[in-house]
Amino acid sequence: MKFLRSFVFYVTIFIWGCTLYLLFSPDPFFWMDKHPSVPSRGAHLILFFALAFSTYCAQRRPRFFLTFFLLVAFGLASELIQYFVPHRSFEWLDLLEDVIGSALGVCLGFLAMIVVRKILACYRSFFSRREPSQAAPDIES
Repeated sequence: MKFLRSFVFYVTIFIWGCTLYLLFSPDPFFWMDKHPSVPSRGAHLILFFALAFSTYCAQRRPRFFLTFFLLVAFGLASELIQYFVPHRSFEWLDLLEDVIGSALGVCLGFLAMIVVRKILACYRSFFSRREPSQAAPDIES
């Protein structure tokens, strides 16, 4: 369980780093010979979905509305900052994609946490009901 929490935390940090780079870099793909064809619609939705899902799941005691509103505020701030970045612009549709992606990510994170808690409860109850005689025998060398 501790490994899983650490893994989710580090994945979340990686996604935040990628998000900050992609949102605020004037030319995020300058290092590629050919620029990838990033669709004009849907990129912000996918980016904020991954960001919201990983952020919600990485919290020890997740807060649904707090996480959602902080990510919406981050989306608004990122769009305002993009207004001042060369070759970038503020777009209302991008902000709408940020809000929808955040909502979907937090909702799916909420459902995923419910499923994980149910699985852990079944796991714990299964192993707590076993009697010591049914436990796996210790191997002695």
